[in-house]
Amino acid sequence: ILRFEKFNGVKYSISYKVIDAETKEIRASGKSSHCFLTKDGKLVSLKKDNSKFYHIM
Repeated sequence: ILRFEKFNGVKYSISYKVIDAETKEIRASGKSSHCFLTKDGKLVSLKKDNSKFYHIM
């Protein structure tokens, strides 16, 4: 199960759970944070630089 927790136009956080299909037990869970960068390593503002993708997020 994947879930978007936060998104501010630049950075986003997701949480996830891996569930055993037979027993329905949670086998793993976690959270991670991500962002988009230019080739130069600068943060990308999706709202400003890619509004179509921003609205999907």
